[in-house]
Parts: sequence; C-alpha cells; structure tokens
Amino acid sequence: MDIITNFHNNIIPDKYGSNETYRHRSNYLSFPFQVHGLPHDSKFLAVTLIDYDTVPFIGFAWIHWVMVNVPVEGANIVIPENISASDQFPQGLNSLHSILNYLRDPLWRFRKDRGWYEQHYAGPRPRNGIHRYRLTVYALSGPTSLQEKFNLGDLMGELDDLLIDQASINLKYERKF
Repeated sequence: MDIITNFHNNIIPDKYGSNETYRHRSNYLSFPFQVHGLPHDSKFLAVTLIDYDTVPFIGFAWIHWVMVNVPVEGANIVIPENISASDQFPQGLNSLHSILNYLRDPLWRFRKDRGWYEQHYAGPRPRNGIHRYRLTVYALSGPTSLQEKFNLGDLMGELDDLLIDQASINLKYERKF
C-alpha cells in the first residue's frame, strides 16, 4: 500500500498551507493524493495528518486532519483536492479545538463558524522553519462507528478490530513569512 502525491520532494504546495493565506491564519483547502495497492479486502479508509514537530514547542502533536469511512472499490483510490470541504465522510476534531488554540486566540471561541474549522482540514502553519506532516492512511475491513466531531483517540480505539493495512508518508512545509 503506497501513498502518492504530485508534490516535488514531498513538499506541500503553498496553495494548501498558511503561506498562501497568511491574513486568514490558515488554509482549509485539502490537498489531493492517491493510494495504490490497497488490499483486496479493504472496504473503507481512514486518514490522519499530524505534525509531530510541534511536540518540543507545545508538548503535543498538532492534529491537522482526521477523516473516516471513505469507501473503497478496487486497489487504488484518488482522494481529490478539497474533499474536506464536503461532508461526505465523518471528520474528527483537529487541534484548532484545543485549549491551546483558545489561549492563543481568545476570540476564536466566539467565531460562529469555528465548529466547521475545528472538524475539517486545517493546513500547515508552522511557527518557524520546516515541519514534517505525517499523512497516514488506514485500510479498514468495514466502517467505523464514528460520527462528526470525534476525537483522534476514538479512531485509534476502533482500529484494532478494523485495520487491514496502513501506509504513511512524511510531507514537509516551511513557513515563509
């Protein structure tokens, strides 16, 4: 099972990160990718995008995206650009839904649209330098029981019974402002 992007040197293009949208603080346009060589008994996928390079700064990995129950037919699948904007599949809470974000931006909790942003793709926005973003795709034998706004831990709790295979790739993004 392999994850394939068209990113040069696995660098996430600015189109999908904060350099493109600095005044808007983050970017919510999810990037496209493909998964090849799925096991024949795969029925659904789960996807996570996590920045582990935040641990030295804030004490935990920053969750950028969690999505489950993407149906699979065949050995390959294309995940299109901006799939996160659709509500076709349940998406879990990202780290914009955290006490750290509320402390960093006290007005965040008053945004009427914050719930949407907290459960969809939140593009890379490193504080400085280059960060690695771990994209992991899980091939599952059936759907999870998860509904919108689930936690990453909820997904991890269901993997033991459903996981057939998984693949990961490190993608990079650099803050340029």
